[in-house]
Amino acid sequence: SAAWELRRRYELERGGGKGDREGGTMASLVWVSIFALLCFELALTVLFCAPLPWGFRKMMLRMSMPLKTVQAVRTALLFVHLALGIAFATSLQDMTKAKDKAKDIKINVDSASVVEVWEYSNARQNLFRSERNMYLSLMSLTLSMVLWRLLDLFNNEWRLREKSEAPGETAKKVAQKKGLE
Repeated sequence: SAAWELRRRYELERGGGKGDREGGTMASLVWVSIFALLCFELALTVLFCAPLPWGFRKMMLRMSMPLKTVQAVRTALLFVHLALGIAFATSLQDMTKAKDKAKDIKINVDSASVVEVWEYSNARQNLFRSERNMYLSLMSLTLSMVLWRLLDLFNNEWRLREKSEAPGETAKKVAQKKGLE
């Protein structure tokens, strides 16, 4: 049809069939992975903030403490912070470009051609995508910082509980040796 022909011609003029979306499939893969990371971080945050009994938390911490997992997770979170910071900066740059482009396009609804409407619509879609990506990366970065702090809190709780349980167990062992119990 005529509309598809105009779209094809417009896309060829604008960059070989990709339209105005820069990056193509690789960029989509990056943002899908950031969304998956955000979902994983949300699940971990809910698990860490749930009022679980100490026995269950102790079991989770025992599985991770001997394997030096805490330090490995901290190192991984540091790299995640760096990658998310770069993603946020990139999305912020893309958003400012898309806003400038959307401002430049002015159409008169009554006398606009199909190509002008397509260009306006495409600019608005790119602005929406760049804003969405900015929010995704910022939320994921914020949540990873929350997880960093929760990990510190659990590590401190583990140490304090170990210190508080140790004197009580020592007193019980001494009392058993003396035959008091």
